[in-house]
Amino acid sequence: MVKLNEEGPDNMKSLLHFVVSKSMFLFTKRMDSAEADLIYPFVYRMYKRNLIPKDQIIFKINESHNKLHNFCISWFLPEVLEADSYYIKNYHDEDQGKVMKSYDYLIKYKNEMFFTKDLINMSEYFEMRDKKENDDDIARVIKNDDINQLQALVSNNPDMILDGTIKSNIFEPFKVRRINYLNYAAFNGSINCFKYLLLNKVEIDELTYELSIIGGNFEIVRIVNNAKDNDYSSIDFVLSGLKQAIKYHQDELFDWIFDSNYQNI
Repeated sequence: MVKLNEEGPDNMKSLLHFVVSKSMFLFTKRMDSAEADLIYPFVYRMYKRNLIPKDQIIFKINESHNKLHNFCISWFLPEVLEADSYYIKNYHDEDQGKVMKSYDYLIKYKNEMFFTKDLINMSEYFEMRDKKENDDDIARVIKNDDINQLQALVSNNPDMILDGTIKSNIFEPFKVRRINYLNYAAFNGSINCFKYLLLNKVEIDELTYELSIIGGNFEIVRIVNNAKDNDYSSIDFVLSGLKQAIKYHQDELFDWIFDSNYQNI
């Protein structure tokens, strides 16, 4: 997009201008979480590539009149604190370098779900935001499908396998607030960790099917499909799988689900 802005033909530059304008229009618009988890990371990426200047972000924050979406506050917390607005006047800590104790600022706006570690300062926040990944150690291991490291992490506390969960966060906004490790492995297509957790008695549930489709690993989808009981064969369950395949562009999975279940549709 940067090249498009600098070197592209006029009609493509016009397209970029439209995309930026539309994105900034949505920045302070009321929207549900399904829309918000798409628009704010997209705006942030354009912002990091200097396609949207900081002063435009801060202007939109000030324009919001205390009605910023939770996802917006999470993605743009430093910019919110920098803005000369309601937020900084009422909630900024005296130490400009610190994120407020116990995340008072985020908790005020019900955003405590987005962070799993106690970040101390803004530099740690910047690092986490630019990595664009969950800061949970188990989540990172499962995402990388590192079964050896997973075994090492749970060896001293076997109950973690059954009881452990991953929080929903700004990088991975799940439908529910937390998901278990098996479902997180399905979500990331991590077949080795998935099989290990399954062997250790973590049960497949209805959410596993949707998340396995998002993850796009055929082997996991087949395992879940073969394991599901009669309650999971309903028209609603099949349609939910088809919707996820469409939403996440899993075209081959869509064909396979449809062909396997067309008599139920």
